Amino acid sequence: TNANGAPLPYSLSTPFANTAILEPVGNSQGRQTGLGGAISFFNQNPKVSKQARFQIGLQRELWGGWVAEAVYVFNRGYNIEIARNINALPSSYLSQATRRDPTNTADPITVNNTYLTQLISNPFVGLLPGTGFNNATIARSQLLRPYPQFGDITTTNNAGQSWYHSGQFRLERRFAKGYTLQASYTYSKWLQSTEYLNAGDPLPTKFISDQDAPHRLAFSGLYSLPFGTGRAFLKDANWITNALVGGWQIQGVTTLQSGFPIAFGNDAFYSGGEISIPSAERNTAHWFNTSVFTSVLNPGTLTAAQATNAATPVSHLRSLPLRFNSVRRDYVKNVDMALLKDIRLREGMKIQVRFELVNALNEPYVPAPVVNPTASNFGQISASNQDNYARRAQIGLKFLF
Repeated sequence: TNANGAPLPYSLSTPFANTAILEPVGNSQGRQTGLGGAISFFNQNPKVSKQARFQIGLQRELWGGWVAEAVYVFNRGYNIEIARNINALPSSYLSQATRRDPTNTADPITVNNTYLTQLISNPFVGLLPGTGFNNATIARSQLLRPYPQFGDITTTNNAGQSWYHSGQFRLERRFAKGYTLQASYTYSKWLQSTEYLNAGDPLPTKFISDQDAPHRLAFSGLYSLPFGTGRAFLKDANWITNALVGGWQIQGVTTLQSGFPIAFGNDAFYSGGEISIPSAERNTAHWFNTSVFTSVLNPGTLTAAQATNAATPVSHLRSLPLRFNSVRRDYVKNVDMALLKDIRLREGMKIQVRFELVNALNEPYVPAPVVNPTASNFGQISASNQDNYARRAQIGLKFLF
């Protein structure tokens, strides 16, 4: 039954009585297939994305059991498959004005947008029934597309590229006297050309990667407490005492990493000024400099609605990069800790009890700030939830043999 006991509108014998089933048309319509709508198709000549990697390193054993290592890594990606709309409005029809004045009827952005959105006589009227292209009028921008008889035409190509450079350094104290220590640091830069700044651009634009993290520092250590059989204290303990105090280990990992670049998905007027602000001035209410996005004419004369419109480019050739190297999310600060207990059963066989704290210091990773220039909280971190797990305690049991 339906809600409240109402009878079902369908039965098993006639399950589609009130539903039309659209049979696939296949190629019966020939070149008219999909006219009046958006379509997508697979690249007929795809290439395999490739990664070429080169690295060279030097390792040296130091005094006291320490080992140092330095490695340079270069990775070059090419023939990366990316999506593209091949029926986008050509960039030559987009406004290149850098400011907007909603109070001025002769404002070039407003004039251009009015021109593109103006409804004119539709050459497809009556030819494409059941589609939005069958009306008597159609927007001028639609007729300026490369293939005006279609909406967006999405496919893929292999124009994507990436470049990664890093220096990786490691210092390790090999296991001795009950402990081992390791510190590693990576300094890197990751660029990619896998996105189109404007849909009508001939090639993707080269930007800092969304996964770029210039600095990453990690420390890890393991210490076996000096109690129990064969250790410095209670080395002759009986099996009961050894089972209680022997075999304990403390483990910890600390990670510090640069935040990922913030993605400015919404187009906005960008004056070219400095967006980043000093870390001492940065907080959830003011994460980056929003004043460089207020390049409008006569700002003092605008109403609230006009100010919103002034910050919203329409039919506009985008120059605002998708990401800036200097504008990033909060950096990662994480500490994981564990307390381990080995209980030896006999030669080559033991039970390990593990008590682990993930994000032991309960350090939050705050969400990305609001990047919509028309939002009242533009440049603020307003989300109520953190982007990582809060502290978690885990208890595990392992049988090792």
